[in-house]
Amino acid sequence: MLNKKKPVYIAALATLVLASTACSGGDSGKAINSEGGNDQAKRIDMTKPLELVYYSDNYVATPGNDAEFMIEFGQYIQKKYPNVTFNNNIYSAQQKKTIDDNIAAGMRFDLHKGSIAISHKYVDLSIVSDISDLIKKHNVDLSGVNPILLEQFKGAAGGKLIGIPYQTLSLILFYNKGIFDKFGVPYPKEGMTWQDMAELTRKVTRLDGGVQYSGFTSQQVWSVPLRNNQLSLEHIDLKTNKVTFSDPRWKQLFDDFKNIFQIPGNTPNATNAFLKEQSLATILAYPNFYASIPDTMDWDMVSAPSMKDKPGLGFQPTPSVLMIHANSPFREEAFLVAVEMLSKSVQLDRAKNVAASSVLTDPEIRQSIGSGIPALKGKNTAAMQPANMAPAATFTPYTADVTKELMDAFNSVMNGTKDTNTALREAEEKSNQIIAEKMAAEGKK
Repeated sequence: MLNKKKPVYIAALATLVLASTACSGGDSGKAINSEGGNDQAKRIDMTKPLELVYYSDNYVATPGNDAEFMIEFGQYIQKKYPNVTFNNNIYSAQQKKTIDDNIAAGMRFDLHKGSIAISHKYVDLSIVSDISDLIKKHNVDLSGVNPILLEQFKGAAGGKLIGIPYQTLSLILFYNKGIFDKFGVPYPKEGMTWQDMAELTRKVTRLDGGVQYSGFTSQQVWSVPLRNNQLSLEHIDLKTNKVTFSDPRWKQLFDDFKNIFQIPGNTPNATNAFLKEQSLATILAYPNFYASIPDTMDWDMVSAPSMKDKPGLGFQPTPSVLMIHANSPFREEAFLVAVEMLSKSVQLDRAKNVAASSVLTDPEIRQSIGSGIPALKGKNTAAMQPANMAPAATFTPYTADVTKELMDAFNSVMNGTKDTNTALREAEEKSNQIIAEKMAAEGKK
């Protein structure tokens, strides 16, 4: 059965693409920046047939079925550059290999949808490179992009801008109205703190008619809210390469979540309880979670609760980024394609029809999010595009390693087997040892 919450134009995809391909007049093949200027691009002829090879860290194309790719990128690129086509199936046969394995085997890639969490690896392997030269050459104006996203990406890539962020996500709170109505509890509201969330969770967590109702959980694994924490805590001190878990703000963060986790009857890991059993009142998730919610539920959403001393500040962003491969024979063409995803027309269309959170700060786009999706009519869609996101912490080559230790500490505190101070101290000791061993193996001091 077709989920009505999916983007409304999926069924019309073929029509859109064909129509886009037919519209090749005007300046459609010559745009060089987010608003379509073309004076600097005389040496790049985007009207000639061109196939670009696309790679993604988290998407495996199915040969003969590229609908997902076309919805996210293809239809917009081909509207602007009708003679550009994509080979996005090449990874489907290589899904057990890493990007560096594939490149070592002689495979070519032009565009790369990558993870900001490991972008430092791409730089170290020389897979991608700084695109400042192309930004300057083509006079691309990035002033409309949320500066938090640009700084986050540069920080993760050693100060280099190696790609174009085109979409971002930040955790928000979904809630089942039916449960709040059942128990006569007011709905979650904008501007809540985590202390408010704990009190709300207590009110709706109860056993009723043989059904255990729970108040709160996260749809994402808990390492995501910790990594994207609202205090912008760095996992690792960038000057000393020592972890920061002795910072008292980590204890504050743990204790705020512990006050919710340890409410009797609250089940902290129960996504199905929200979607299937509908016995979970609220869930922390990315905005695109709305598409999974069944039509039988009366639901809405609000911004995520905030820290008491950071009122109204959301979680750190999780951007989606298009990177340009350094050795691509079509590096400049791939860059122009990526930049098109930043145009206001594309960002506005994706906001309206896919409920995609924009990387641009344009208020018109924020106000339009989800407006083209019938299932979101009457919903608090402004929450899907947080007005204020916490400044991003830095991903380092060792962040993933210490995250495991942090999660072990978090779980031990949440389940009551260790106190917060002990758990964080032990995690810090283990993490510092891991970093020291890795640095020694790499010949670093």
